[in-house]
Amino acid sequence: MLILCYGPVVELKTESGKVLGEILENSNSWGEVYESIPYAESPEGALRFELPKPRTKWSDVLDVRNRTACYAYYWDNPIRSSDDCLRIKLVIPLDEHKKRYSQRLPLIFWIHGGSYQIGGKYYYKNSGVLRNIASKKIIFVAIDYRLGFDGFLSTKDEEFPGNLGLNDILLGLNFLRENHENIGFDLNNIVVAGESAGASLASLVAVSPRFDGLVHGVMLFSGTFTGSWAVRNKYTVANTRDLFENSKCANGTSIVIKKCMQKAKKSLYQDAVTPRIFKTNLHKNHSLNYENIRMGMTFFTPIVDDFRGNDSFLPKQPEVLVRSNAHLPMLISNVAHEKTEFCHQMAQMTSHLPARFWVKEMVPERYNGSTTVRVLLTERFMDGASNVRRGIQYHNMIQEELVSDSHHEALFYADRNLTVYALLNVVYDVEKLDGRHRESFLSRHGQELAMLFDSYEIAYQDRSFL
Repeated sequence: MLILCYGPVVELKTESGKVLGEILENSNSWGEVYESIPYAESPEGALRFELPKPRTKWSDVLDVRNRTACYAYYWDNPIRSSDDCLRIKLVIPLDEHKKRYSQRLPLIFWIHGGSYQIGGKYYYKNSGVLRNIASKKIIFVAIDYRLGFDGFLSTKDEEFPGNLGLNDILLGLNFLRENHENIGFDLNNIVVAGESAGASLASLVAVSPRFDGLVHGVMLFSGTFTGSWAVRNKYTVANTRDLFENSKCANGTSIVIKKCMQKAKKSLYQDAVTPRIFKTNLHKNHSLNYENIRMGMTFFTPIVDDFRGNDSFLPKQPEVLVRSNAHLPMLISNVAHEKTEFCHQMAQMTSHLPARFWVKEMVPERYNGSTTVRVLLTERFMDGASNVRRGIQYHNMIQEELVSDSHHEALFYADRNLTVYALLNVVYDVEKLDGRHRESFLSRHGQELAMLFDSYEIAYQDRSFL
């Protein structure tokens, strides 16, 4: 049973104004908890699809005890979402006397996952943070950033450059650094971390020139940005064009299109446009495309933005950037059964299709050597296999690929003589996360972090697309 004891309110002074949090306890670990400190203006109206603006200073004490979240797509958030979501969750450890520690503490800067389009800092429950992180004298921060097309649409020009979610993350990190004295952390001991798509973003932060010198270590859980699903340039631009078309904003220059898009109501995006894009991709090529299903129907991703010059987050392709710029110690972790349930259902949905379709969808023709790879896949996985067996093999291949992506990136770090910790977690018999669910059969995507943070949402985020 998880028991939280609620304590007195507490104030924190920031460069933007004072905020009101509260002191909480779990398992004899105490901490100051601030659920939603704003670091940017609400990106709505004329600020929608623009670079984030630093929050205007406020004079009164701002109550930040309520949880907030950005709009998610194909998923209903368990808490109320709004445009005013560019906020951070902050937990500062306290000693047994409910006092701050005298020394500067290390800080974990956590980026949530969810295919770049769902989730939020609400994943990370205070009970788990206090018991497993604050108890180790580590400050914990989780950040919300714009999701889906709000954060990652792009036409690769000045008006829609892409990577707005990364601009949000950079602004949030700089907000923290500007307030390090009042928060009490060591500016030279910041570790960026994340799970799933959040791990992909953390992986990117670790090598991007825009974040150079801002973080000092990286922890990746079940995701990297060198994976083939993580940075999809043409696909993101094509879906952006579909978005404009479905919003009836496709005509004119990029400036005209942006003004049209800024006027559209959020409900149009949520209820009409986004499902239409989903269905278009779902039925393209008469079935689920293998590239789509590896990461839960991710339609808008970070892109290579070398056209932005010094403002570029990804001036090179991911693998090239890691090879040339990896410089931090790394922990990289996977679970033994990544995407098990998701892959199982996808295999069931496509098991009636002929073997040649499966192989074709696994290896698109544009890849060098695709013909040879297709022959090898047919020999290993498909020849003589029943539909059921083919589904199992298809599922196993996706599992292997997700883990191999992580090992692939870890080797790039090791090649540069950097410290690398590579983990493979096997978790069984997890009973009733949040008192609602029992997992007794496998260790799947996010399961170990669900246990760390007392949060079933992390382990269940990939069900949103089934």
